[in-house]
Amino acid sequence: MTDLVYHSTNFMLKVIDTILQTNIHVHGEQHISKDAPTLFVANHFTRFETLLMPYVIQKYTDVPVRSLADKTLFVGLLGTYLEESGTLSTANRHRNEIIIGDLMSARKNWLIYPEGSMVKNKKVTKEKEFILHTPFRHAGIYTGAAMMALKAQMMKLEYRAAQREHRGDIVDSFHEKYYLEEDELTYQSTIITPVNISYKPLRPGKNPMMSMATLFAGENASEAMMEELEIEGNLLSDAEIHITFDKAIDMAHYLHEAKQSSKIEDVFELKKSHHTILQAHRHALTTRCMDVVYKNVMISFDHLFIAVLMEYRFETLTVDQLRRAIYFAAGEVVSLDIYNIHDEIDKALMVLLSKESHPAFESALRLAIDQKILLRTRVDIYRIKKSAMLDNHTFNDIRVKNTLRVVWNEIALLDAFRESVHESMQRKPCEIAEAIFYGIYREDLQIYKEDYNQFYSVIASKPKEIGRPFILFDPEYTTGIIFAHGYKSAPEEVREMAEYLHKQGVNVYGVRIKGHGTMPEDLRDTTHEQWYESFERAYAAMRQVCKNLYVGGFSTGGLLALLAASKKTERLDGVICINSAMKLKDIRAHYVVPTLNVLNDFLALFDAGIEYVESEPENPHINYAKHYLSSVGQLKELMKLVYASLPDITVPALIIQSKRDPVVNSQSATIILERIRSKEKILSEPDLSHHVIITGKGKEAVFKEVASFLHQSDASHPRRREDD
Repeated sequence: MTDLVYHSTNFMLKVIDTILQTNIHVHGEQHISKDAPTLFVANHFTRFETLLMPYVIQKYTDVPVRSLADKTLFVGLLGTYLEESGTLSTANRHRNEIIIGDLMSARKNWLIYPEGSMVKNKKVTKEKEFILHTPFRHAGIYTGAAMMALKAQMMKLEYRAAQREHRGDIVDSFHEKYYLEEDELTYQSTIITPVNISYKPLRPGKNPMMSMATLFAGENASEAMMEELEIEGNLLSDAEIHITFDKAIDMAHYLHEAKQSSKIEDVFELKKSHHTILQAHRHALTTRCMDVVYKNVMISFDHLFIAVLMEYRFETLTVDQLRRAIYFAAGEVVSLDIYNIHDEIDKALMVLLSKESHPAFESALRLAIDQKILLRTRVDIYRIKKSAMLDNHTFNDIRVKNTLRVVWNEIALLDAFRESVHESMQRKPCEIAEAIFYGIYREDLQIYKEDYNQFYSVIASKPKEIGRPFILFDPEYTTGIIFAHGYKSAPEEVREMAEYLHKQGVNVYGVRIKGHGTMPEDLRDTTHEQWYESFERAYAAMRQVCKNLYVGGFSTGGLLALLAASKKTERLDGVICINSAMKLKDIRAHYVVPTLNVLNDFLALFDAGIEYVESEPENPHINYAKHYLSSVGQLKELMKLVYASLPDITVPALIIQSKRDPVVNSQSATIILERIRSKEKILSEPDLSHHVIITGKGKEAVFKEVASFLHQSDASHPRRREDD
């Protein structure tokens, strides 16, 4: 390899790495050895892997990495460039000796793709061993990589034996055959490190690389070339590349076990025993390596999307049913705890149920519609065309014409994954919906339990029942409301009203806002985004089991309800807010720091080095007495966010504000009323003089007004979500 080519290659790859630095994600780097001579084995899907992968590996090993590439690439200037940059053609007649010599001496590591060439369709099946299904090979995986690793270790043993026996002729023959220098052998055992390369998302579509090829090649650009540029151009520019390294397989240990399993006795000649093991175990070792490679695929949203469509027991489904099915299947797959799961599944899938934007779902849905896998029959209802999903097209156009089939092929080998999705999809849509509802509620209870235990104080903690989220649910009821408590409070604050509404035929989810119901230090460490996430979880749960759905809350809970209403007009029947403040200055004197009302500006406290203040709450058996200024700052940010979002609210609204509220300036209700764009909006101003009007004197009148709004709104709005 010439210095010029080597350095120019590294320069080019560093440029690529800079471009892709946010897109390349390496996992399992702790499994990469910096000392042992390593043969990396990986799956092969794109051409640019030939250049990219050695560079990525070398960043972690500081040892040059060479790779094998298909002989068809070694033509003209490209072939010269590949040879000079250290890439070896599969047609090189000395390739085995070069690889074995490098692994014996540890002067270079190697990367080999046992599939032999790119598997564009990702179609690999398993019988006793893995079988490739490509135009070039309908047979087992190549065993050359396993043979090289085993033989490198075997040759080291034979070389050392020759040295001990002072067989100079044999030692010299090793030097000549494997291009070794004197005393170049490493004492480190040769290892095989399995590597999986996954891409997310895989999408066809025009890109600049295709335009350049058309410009330079014109009519000479083949369909296969344009397909590769279309797919790989989009992968390079828009996809995440996940590279996962698994635990290495030590050839010294493998040989020892192989000898024992083969019952080879010491009386056998060393060379004969090695030949026997090589022939007996090259297939088994190859299968073991590739099994790890394929199992390490990074499971993304697309995998779940196509798996659900493949396994769905009914012919048609709505978009909501598809969202639920994916969410439910995802939970079952994650619970297996045996696969690599992308964060968009493990941590961010709740949005799928909340009817807010979910880019991965929307992208997969568009692709399925464009490629005729989903056929629209009515508004929001689709028929699954299984024949289109199963169409393999041709090897050179399947990635463009049936992209999701390629995605499915990638996880078709994952038996536990497929069985889990299959079992999930045998349930009726209504059963899935109810399972999701109870599942989210159980998760909320677990979150509360962990928070309560973390912040528990024998002296200061309130009874666990005060802060526990609750549901009042009857499957016969069709109307539901998510209702949240106020700042520094807990679900117990809204329980009386919830029980009243439930007796009136309304299902209620009593939200526990993150940071509340435990200790003030818990609230100190949470953000208003986390408060809203708590509300979102309850909303996602209730959407599954209620045809008519409302959001509501008291004080800060009302702010969260307003924010939700600004985002979810499509699947929401109304919003209720009770004594919800719009400006922090309106509440600073009485609600936040009544003992410090002599200050001209409460905000000056943020620069005074004071972490918290204390005041006696209206319901001390429920509320925190300690106010952390960081939490007040989060409340202020929430108010600003809600104020800006009010014009996006168009659903029916009930705004309740007590006239003589000692905490919230009554002008807050006027601001909400004037800024929302709901055609039906009611402002109620009961003549009450306390803030927490859902407890204590006058609460019954408030309860009746809320119940009346819910029932009247239901009666006047016949539009309902489809029944499962």
